[in-house]
Amino acid sequence: MKKFTRRDVDARLGELCIELVGEYNGYEKSANFRCLECGFQFLSKPVEVVNQRRKCKCKQQKRYHDLTGKRYGNLTVVGMERRCRGIYWKCICDCGKEKTVLAMLLSTGRTRSCGCLQYLTLNNSYSWKGHGEISSKFWHSVLSNAARRKIKVGVSIEDVWVLFLSQDRCCSLTGEPIEFPPTSKKFGTASLDRIDPTHPYVLGNIQWVHKSVNNMKWDLSQSRFVSLCRLVNEPLSSCPSEDCEEFPKFKTWSGYGNICGQLWCRYQQSAKNRGIGFFVSIQDIWKKFLEQDGNCAVTGMPLGFNKKGTNESYRIELTASLDRIDSSFPYALGNIQWVHKEINQKLKKDMDESEMRKWCIRVAYHMDRGHTFTQD
Repeated sequence: MKKFTRRDVDARLGELCIELVGEYNGYEKSANFRCLECGFQFLSKPVEVVNQRRKCKCKQQKRYHDLTGKRYGNLTVVGMERRCRGIYWKCICDCGKEKTVLAMLLSTGRTRSCGCLQYLTLNNSYSWKGHGEISSKFWHSVLSNAARRKIKVGVSIEDVWVLFLSQDRCCSLTGEPIEFPPTSKKFGTASLDRIDPTHPYVLGNIQWVHKSVNNMKWDLSQSRFVSLCRLVNEPLSSCPSEDCEEFPKFKTWSGYGNICGQLWCRYQQSAKNRGIGFFVSIQDIWKKFLEQDGNCAVTGMPLGFNKKGTNESYRIELTASLDRIDSSFPYALGNIQWVHKEINQKLKKDMDESEMRKWCIRVAYHMDRGHTFTQD
């Protein structure tokens, strides 16, 4: 192997802008070198440095594109930083924070900020794909629910957003402000409703309402729903119902009072299927029916039982429905009442009676007086 003296090495290194650090007698296998341009020190064999097989990092051939001054999302590249794993770029976010990112993450768009974008919501986010304040996830849920119920949708996301603005961001039935979910972890209050449930989602048959109101309305027509809310707000004057008097029955009829055994078994089985305790007897619920004079406890409407299996030559529709006053407690004395079946099955459902009354009063007040109900 060729022997390099200190003079030979210094002469060659002067051309390469590299100097030898420390002593070198020509026989040592490696020595310390320092770049005169950047000041970087490195340990290498003199033969590799002289033959340019080992260079300073600042003189190595560039294998990257200079990104200084370019902008990626909210990040502006201001400089480069070398690390053991590759080349990183120093960036300044629009919020003022500094972040060092790999070039690959910038070019592919995987990093667009210092992390502040993940806290942005709705159409402020760079990943927003909805329209206005209606997210694509919310709109897809409307379409999927309509498809599951085999209801046609003849409106676009732009149409329903224009309708939302025309309603001044308020519920059409109560006049209260409604909003869309600000993030995927929070739930909004806006719900798209059909005015006539027998027709599809088309312009002229849709409205924005509060989601609690829509759950109560369900498949009722708007006129029927509003009339029920008015009855809840102003109950009818109570007078004894005709069904308080026991009607004649066949010998094979089973039950108590006017409550047939089939209806009684249905109440018990329904409570068992839903995992709700049932601690009343058929005598208890008939006594409760007589205490209410055969009228609905919420609206005052007269209630009736199905007279199938009696000597009557006609049948009347079953309108009486056994309800729990507080839905978080079982069927027990003090927590049961008789209500109209449309009140129980359509409006109240799993709500407490106070919650149902609150929304019915707001609907009736807004539809009658034209402005939002305010509690004094």
